[in-house]
Amino acid sequence: MRVIDGFWETPRLERPTALTFGKFDALHLGHRAVFQSVLDRARADGMDAAALFLHPNPLKLIAPERCPASLTSLSQKFRMFEEMGFDLVIVGRFDERLREAPAREFLARLVEAFRARVIAVGHSVRFGYEGRGDLGVLRDQAAQLGYDALSEDAYMCRGEAISSTRIREAIARADFDLAEEMLGRPYALAGEVVEGARMGRELGFPTANVAYDDMQLPPDGIYAGYTRNDGVSYPSAVSIGNRPTFDGTQVVLESYLLDFSGDLYGQEVEVQLVERLREQEKFASVDALTDRIRDDVRRTREALAS
Repeated sequence: MRVIDGFWETPRLERPTALTFGKFDALHLGHRAVFQSVLDRARADGMDAAALFLHPNPLKLIAPERCPASLTSLSQKFRMFEEMGFDLVIVGRFDERLREAPAREFLARLVEAFRARVIAVGHSVRFGYEGRGDLGVLRDQAAQLGYDALSEDAYMCRGEAISSTRIREAIARADFDLAEEMLGRPYALAGEVVEGARMGRELGFPTANVAYDDMQLPPDGIYAGYTRNDGVSYPSAVSIGNRPTFDGTQVVLESYLLDFSGDLYGQEVEVQLVERLREQEKFASVDALTDRIRDDVRRTREALAS
């Protein structure tokens, strides 16, 4: 899979493309219906399958106070697009130039620079300056610019349309089953393992301190889950919170990989949460905390075995 970093790049492409575009924050089942139409058309007509996603979320530039947490990291996006069979992924760096591009100019760019002959979108698509482009504009410009316009209806889950907002709300209340139904896969936090305070190691439970960036977190607490590294998933007891026993102020994501010994520093991992075991607590002593962690590990094994 080829990655092009930048909307204003003019790559040399050997074949025309069937292309989709959007924020694609979640890559949920609604998105995947669009992706499948792109893949099917590309294979049928001898084209490359291409996806352009905007990064970062446009709200970071337009209204940062309203920008939601992310549901996928860049590396997760690249991996999933490759696994689905895309030939080309374009990272549309959202800056002032892209923000101010009129809808027709945006579409013309897809045709001219990325050789789009098919453009597929979801039913609620918005693009171009101030989001003035929509499905109607996409269809209206198709004949003049020389592409076929495809669209997919809303994808439903439990009687409501799937959306990134619904997924964030489910994660925020630790409803991982609903989030998985909408995503089509378990939700997983991703990030690099970084140096921490080494408190877990001192307590006898060395943890991987994961730099999760701005990804959507569930409520603070202790969770049973899995930590995935280099294609292997390890049962894990996971802590999300500010270490109240040590009067911490920063929310950290720490994963204790059961029955694992090794060095993960500098490596990227994914942390999948399965079940919330308890809230964060402040303990009167380190011994009391250690006893509770032992119990958390026991309950983690039970939760993951059931």
